[in-house]
Amino acid sequence: MLIAILITVGFSASAQYTTQVQVNENVVPKVVVMTFKKQYDNPLVYKWNTTHISYWYSDYSDGWYNNWYGPRTVVMHSYQASNYFEVFFTKDPGEISIAIYNRYGFWYETRTRLTGLPPAVLEGLSKTKYAEWKRSTNKERIEAAGWPDDVYRFKVTKGIQSQIIRLDSKGNLVQERKMEYQD
Repeated sequence: MLIAILITVGFSASAQYTTQVQVNENVVPKVVVMTFKKQYDNPLVYKWNTTHISYWYSDYSDGWYNNWYGPRTVVMHSYQASNYFEVFFTKDPGEISIAIYNRYGFWYETRTRLTGLPPAVLEGLSKTKYAEWKRSTNKERIEAAGWPDDVYRFKVTKGIQSQIIRLDSKGNLVQERKMEYQD
């Protein structure tokens, strides 16, 4: 009996901290699915996840990306049930995107993994001090509600120096963050 209780408690505790759970589309609120389909015309959907805001909010906050998103202007709450939904999809060949919505269909952002950068971004990069730095293979385009323009984020390195930089779609350097390595 005691073993059964410990096992149950162990599973309950681990389930409480799960950040993403894959779900069928029929579990996702209809308003979320409708908003997604209206926003993206006929994409190939890989999967839907339900998630807690804390999973991605740390990236959306003013921490890791050195105020790239600005100061927090909303109060973060924690809920037992997930109130956010991610959809993994492809709209253009070779690109994988993740869009996140709340349960009411409000779109927060879409991040798309890219294999290359648009010509305007490459041209803008060539005019920065990072023109000769090595670019990472991981690049992403971030579209977000309320932002005036998409941004392109990737890492550049030169010797032992590393930066994460962002350029807007016109090639303007928007943000740079020095990567600090700790032993």
